[in-house]
Formats: sequence, C-alpha cells, structure tokens
Amino acid sequence: MAKIKIFFDMILETFALVFIVMTTVGWFLGDAAVGDGGLFTMGRAGLSYESIAQIFISATLLGILRVLLISDLFIKKTLLIWRAALLLLLSFIAIVACIIVFQWFPFDMWHAWVAFIISYLICFLLSTSISLLITKLTDRKYKEQLSDYKAKRGDLK
Repeated sequence: MAKIKIFFDMILETFALVFIVMTTVGWFLGDAAVGDGGLFTMGRAGLSYESIAQIFISATLLGILRVLLISDLFIKKTLLIWRAALLLLLSFIAIVACIIVFQWFPFDMWHAWVAFIISYLICFLLSTSISLLITKLTDRKYKEQLSDYKAKRGDLK
C-alpha cells in the first residue's frame, strides 16, 4: 500500500510542477503563442480542459519515470547519478513525444524547439541544484546526529 501511495504522490507532484510551469509560461507568452499550436489556444486567459488533460498525461508519464528511476521501489543498486541521467534522457524523449502527439507547437518551428530545449535545461539545472542542496543539508544533519550519538556513547575517535 505504501508503494502505491508513493507512486501516486510522485505523479501528483509532477503534475503540480508541470502545471505551474505551463501556467507561468502561458501567463507570459500565451497570447504570442495563440495559433502556433494546441497548448495555449486560449492565450493568456488560461489553459483549456484539453490542455490540462494533456499536461496531466505528460505529467503521468514523467511521474512513472520518476517512480521507476529515482525511487528505490524498482532500481536499488544503481548510482543515483546514473538514474538521474537516464531520467533526464527519458523525460526529454517523453516530453518531445507529447509535443508531437498533442501538437503543442509545429514540428518545423525551430525557435519553439530552441526555447523548449533551453527551458528544459534550465528546469533540469534548477531541480538538480535544489536536490543536491537538500541532499547536502540532510547529509550534514545526519553526520552531526551520528557524531552526537557517538559522543554520548563514548565511541568518538
């Protein structure tokens, strides 16, 4: 039961993050993107139900990738760096597939692809930096707790 909860939590977290990003992009660029594809058909006014459903489908794909690659539910003996690299690659492929299938923007619109790649890399760098910072802070906290425990036991070397 706990594994199922983790699975749905990751999918919903991914949906929330993707939805916030797409809403922010739509707020700033939505009017300029009207007519260029299917995602921002309403311009700055908001996302259509169809777009929200498409975002949910893409977030579900990304959430499944996160569960498979990052959590310890399936892959346990692979270094996190390799899992993250594989997640980066497979997520990129999944999003490109969604762009093409849902026609979020035309396939031959090079500036949209450049903007997508730049935003994807920025998001990846930000999320990786935040994850590394959280890991470092957590590691520091655990090392301090271990030192305190050893000091209390008299095992400190």
